[in-house]
Amino acid sequence: PTERGLLPGDTLKYLVRVTDNSPRRQVGESDVYALWLPGRDALRQEAARQAEEAVRDATELARAAESLQQSTTELERRARAANARRSSGNGGGRAGDAQQMGFQEAQEAGRLLAEQERMVGEAEAMRERLESLIRAMRAAGLEDAELQQRMQELRDLYDQLLTPELREQMAAVCETDVPGL
Repeated sequence: PTERGLLPGDTLKYLVRVTDNSPRRQVGESDVYALWLPGRDALRQEAARQAEEAVRDATELARAAESLQQSTTELERRARAANARRSSGNGGGRAGDAQQMGFQEAQEAGRLLAEQERMVGEAEAMRERLESLIRAMRAAGLEDAELQQRMQELRDLYDQLLTPELREQMAAVCETDVPGL
């Protein structure tokens, strides 16, 4: 119960009434507003809805991370091959091929690095949203074991989204001698 004796599920209705200091004492009133205090069931349903939304977002992010990891692996392979060709005297190809491939690699590496930064930011924002939801659940007294387990699964999923392998590959792409990077 609150100071006013309100309980979860109660509705508090209020309005603002003012009287001016004129001799006629004119009165103005606002509309009536209602403040509903959600009950445990409503809080639990909202927490479950937000958890499901977080699962969908995490699944999409996991797919994007996997795709990014594949693209990074392919770029790293192409960059190494192009650098090997450049260091062996261009292997009999046209003079501009190695330079052009280097430019394309640089463009692709820049795109992949920007995508990784975006993804890391998105994963961090999702993780903070999850932590905020967990804090709100605790503050509302929702220590539901099933929801807590679901939240832990989400934490683990966010931690796994950007794998150490992906981070190593991105570092390797940055270290590869690609003109323009």
